[in-house]
Amino acid sequence: MAYNNQTLASYQADILTAEKLREYIAGGRNKQARAIANNTTARILDDGRVAIRLHQTDIITFETGGNITLNSGGWLSVTTKERLNRYTQAGITQRAGVWYMADGSLFYDGITITPEGAPIKPRQTEKYEKKLKAIKLEAKQYAHDFVAALRAGTIDYPSGGDCWYCSMRRGDGLTMGELSSTSDHIAQHIKERYFVPSLLVNAARAAGYGDMQIGLMGMGGHRLFVDPERVLYRYIVKQLQRGL
Repeated sequence: MAYNNQTLASYQADILTAEKLREYIAGGRNKQARAIANNTTARILDDGRVAIRLHQTDIITFETGGNITLNSGGWLSVTTKERLNRYTQAGITQRAGVWYMADGSLFYDGITITPEGAPIKPRQTEKYEKKLKAIKLEAKQYAHDFVAALRAGTIDYPSGGDCWYCSMRRGDGLTMGELSSTSDHIAQHIKERYFVPSLLVNAARAAGYGDMQIGLMGMGGHRLFVDPERVLYRYIVKQLQRGL
């Protein structure tokens, strides 16, 4: 059977709908899913709804009634935000690490919007921003103390004795902690001043560093290749935001 090679943009026009996505998917070889961008796939779910998946997360789900549910999966990355804005009218912007909807309300995982981008249940931002400020202060001090211990040579390489949530990972590389619905284990590490070697590895990988660069950190690589304090701070803040 023939299939078409039209891009999703030719189906999208101003507002993308479930019907347009179904038509696009039907035009491909696989009638259940079709790539729309790098690491991004439009797919038909088991219950008949249509979703857009980035990596392993359905970041956009077109609901039966016409509204749209958004979900970052806890990964508030540039790519996630770009995809959400490209395929919906969400109009998400970022200020000081916080995502805001077009109406100024807070983005949160599971938020439902109309096809025109209006949040169904908007959340105000003051309480969230206050909590985030406290998280950033804690993360900054923890990252500073962690790196001081690293430079003093008191942190070992990752081992089986590390926190399981930080060290155990799935086949796609995601750790148990990253797959968890909360990041309570990281908050506990901060409270106990427990400098987990695997936590630094996870942070450096998330920042795009290779394992060879990470492995050199204990031998001066923290001055040559990797800025561990910065990558730890950013990773911890990102993970702890998931619990707000």
